[in-house]
Amino acid sequence: SWPKCEAKLKLAYLKSKVEGTAKLYIVNLEQTIDNYQIALYILEGKYLDKEFIKDELFKELLNAKPEFHVEYEKTKVYIQKTMNNLEDLKRNYSCDLITEPSGGNAFISHIIFSKLSPELQKALIIDTKKTYPTLKEINDNYERIIKMIVKTKQPYKNDTDKQGTRNLNYQTKNAANFATPVVSNTNNSLNGAASNSVYKPNNDFVKHCRFCNTSGHVSTHCFKHSTYKDRLTACADNNLCTRCTSHKHVASDCLGAKGTLSKSCKFCQKNDHAACMCPSKAPSKPRSSDSYVCLSSNEDGPSQFLLPVFEIAMEGHNGNIVKFNALLDTASHRSYVNKDVKSKLKLNVVKKVQYDVRTFIGNGAKNLEETSVKVFLPSGRHHVMPILIDDEFDINLNVINFEAAHNNFKSNKFKLAANFEENSNSIHLQGLIGCDILQFVRELKVVECMNGPAYQLASGLVPFGNIDQFLYPHQICKYAGRAIHNYKTIISSVKECRETITNFVVNPKRTYNDPFESFFDESLVERRIDHMLSIESLGINEDPDHVSNYDQMKIDEFKNGIEIRNKQVFVNLVWHDNVNLLPSNHVICLSILRSVYGKLDRTNRVDEYNNIFLDYEKENIIEVFECKPEQFHNYVWIPHHPVIKDDEVATTKLRPVFNCSLKTANKPSINETSYAGVNLMADMCNLLILFRTNKYTLLGDLRKAFLMIKLKSEKDKNRFCFFVKLGDKLVCYRYTTIIFGYNSSPFILNYVIKYLADLYPNDDVCDIMKNKFFVDNLVTTSNDVQKLTNVYKESISRFDQAGFDLRSCNTNNNDLRNLMKQDNKYIEHDNRYDKVLGYRYDSDKDIIKLSKVNLNHLAKSKRAVLSQTSKIFDPLSFCAPVTVRGKTLVSGLWAKAKGEDHWDEEISVEAQKIWSDLSHDLNNLEQMTFPKYTVTDSEPFDLILFCDVSTR
Repeated sequence: SWPKCEAKLKLAYLKSKVEGTAKLYIVNLEQTIDNYQIALYILEGKYLDKEFIKDELFKELLNAKPEFHVEYEKTKVYIQKTMNNLEDLKRNYSCDLITEPSGGNAFISHIIFSKLSPELQKALIIDTKKTYPTLKEINDNYERIIKMIVKTKQPYKNDTDKQGTRNLNYQTKNAANFATPVVSNTNNSLNGAASNSVYKPNNDFVKHCRFCNTSGHVSTHCFKHSTYKDRLTACADNNLCTRCTSHKHVASDCLGAKGTLSKSCKFCQKNDHAACMCPSKAPSKPRSSDSYVCLSSNEDGPSQFLLPVFEIAMEGHNGNIVKFNALLDTASHRSYVNKDVKSKLKLNVVKKVQYDVRTFIGNGAKNLEETSVKVFLPSGRHHVMPILIDDEFDINLNVINFEAAHNNFKSNKFKLAANFEENSNSIHLQGLIGCDILQFVRELKVVECMNGPAYQLASGLVPFGNIDQFLYPHQICKYAGRAIHNYKTIISSVKECRETITNFVVNPKRTYNDPFESFFDESLVERRIDHMLSIESLGINEDPDHVSNYDQMKIDEFKNGIEIRNKQVFVNLVWHDNVNLLPSNHVICLSILRSVYGKLDRTNRVDEYNNIFLDYEKENIIEVFECKPEQFHNYVWIPHHPVIKDDEVATTKLRPVFNCSLKTANKPSINETSYAGVNLMADMCNLLILFRTNKYTLLGDLRKAFLMIKLKSEKDKNRFCFFVKLGDKLVCYRYTTIIFGYNSSPFILNYVIKYLADLYPNDDVCDIMKNKFFVDNLVTTSNDVQKLTNVYKESISRFDQAGFDLRSCNTNNNDLRNLMKQDNKYIEHDNRYDKVLGYRYDSDKDIIKLSKVNLNHLAKSKRAVLSQTSKIFDPLSFCAPVTVRGKTLVSGLWAKAKGEDHWDEEISVEAQKIWSDLSHDLNNLEQMTFPKYTVTDSEPFDLILFCDVSTR
């Protein structure tokens, strides 16, 4: 039968293949069916050590790696051979690393994936939607992916003088760490937190010249060093062999000295030099070069700033690869390392040089050493570059709170380009990388990292700047040192201040009702109602252009202090001469703080209130500063308390309010010592009339406008200090901007906006900036949609140049509304009606109505009735037939005045009934709507006025 014949044939074949002593063991076996198995048994017992063979297969799996090939042919061989070994282990040695899921399968999948090129890794990640593809997924997809990569790749240029660079095995082996991470094996999207370290490999051949150390041409075609003499000089400057331009040996040790170079010169066909060093090559016009080195200095002691540090690798003349942390210094022309790196590189060729060191703090000669090494760039490429060696270079950066920041980077899964020591604030630098190397790091760009900046390299992120940008708010408080104090310890020694003072700050009683509250509350600023309602603000002035000499002097003083830098407006505040009389008020502020946080604690709103300050701190609106309790009296402190807004249109429900009008004894308040400025606000009635003209409307709001204006002077900052209770800590804060409740804020904001407008041509946008803003609210109209769209875009751009954010925009044009939504500038609330100068506006239906009020129909005194009637805000007199009844009622009550205390006397029953009926009518006025669009400025119209000379 066939099985029997097959066994005999196998035995015959086995005898023909076995040689030496092994053949003697089986040569005499007869050609029978059973003897084939006996032969196998004999040979396995004598020669087959399964454990040894299994160990050898394991070694091959660990040590094998794909060699470089432009079309990945050797990668295909590597994967197929690896799969064969895995099948052999499973079938013959009872070691299954193929079957999923298992720990062995996961381990071998990681090994194989880590040895693939970064380009293939990234393609697999994208194709499988997994950061860590399995063995099966790699085996099933690699041929198709390689075919796609090769098809879309630019052709490889096989230059005769191949002095370009390719991907490096050492970098490829570790490049898996640079791939964009994915949240989990089942996640279909890239991890946003870690996507800042995206690695974009490029394995194309790159031409690089060793003479001038630039890419784009090979050494043979260097026009900067075009003559043979120039090239000899370049070899000497860069420590290169003058025969083959290698950095690993000198000319006397070169194979060219014996005429045995593997490739002959293409110009003269000789084998004693490379083509780039041919004396017979026709020269072109030579160009001169210079070389300077700028060495950075380092401050001793701890610093608040993190300098850009990344890990770089260099290869010495004997193949030693050294990785170390280096400073990324764009201010240095040259790169250099310290003596420790030099020792590890085991350099053969080093020469002594003297350089003119040029820094910002002085010049001088410095003795250094110079050599050429292979520099591995973060992208995986390498260049042979000259570097300097400074034996005195030894920098340890001691960055305050870096340990906490480093932990934050790890918890956010940021891939860092540097190798930092764990649990340490110290960063040891062994080198500095200057522009000579950085010019080849083409992927270098600045990205966001937490709240600060970072350079993005292929190997990861390089964060730099103020360390607070990489800390969470509670960490900044925790590590702020002496600026933080125990709340209970300090507050226990503070006496209770008088109840009248506490009530004045926490529950101020108004002597009048604020008619602007319905639309001005979001501005969070002292409104100075007495000034805003003066006859001058209504346009009644003997000389509208008249400004007193004192006002002009103070305005000029303020103007001269305005400065715009880094898209931010900085100002110096203007004060009266009595500013030196300002008291500290720290005892009162601490007493009020205790009362405020007691109420917040009872309503469970402490965290909500504190988060506002933490957000302010994150935006650099306020800052923690160092102040010991014995130094409190050296600063001016302001009390604050929370105000809750239940208005559904309000963007801020809970906000802190500061009282700059607090005064004690005979001392002035902050508002009394501040120059409040002249009235620069646009006429509100004019804006309301403009709002009702023309077909299309553009509305907007400057986000936190007052808080975007920074204080330049430390003295100004020290006059706006306040306390906050964070946990059991008392934190000292101060404003870096103008503050809510400060009476000069309206003048400052209006003047700054007009100042910014004057920086641009006198166009429509300039007119809007000067005349169409009421405090921080924009109101303008037009019949031309395109014009309104252009104004919208340009206004955003101009304000952005000064750090202002024009947002909460609205319009009644659908195209412009869609643009606002695309720009994330559209109103944030979901309410149908938006606030416009005290009225409510429905942009969809283009109608307006009065703001909603809730009047008390049980008011029984003249003061109460007057306060209630003044809550109706209707300057355009839409509802005059109803509101006039309130005026006649108040007029009638006034006529019956008796004595000085008549305002708080109870009114008659008849008057109470009149008020009760009227209050219901007034409450219902908000149900009436009126068309917004009335007239157009392109057509003439008549204005008819009616008046009544009656006494009532």
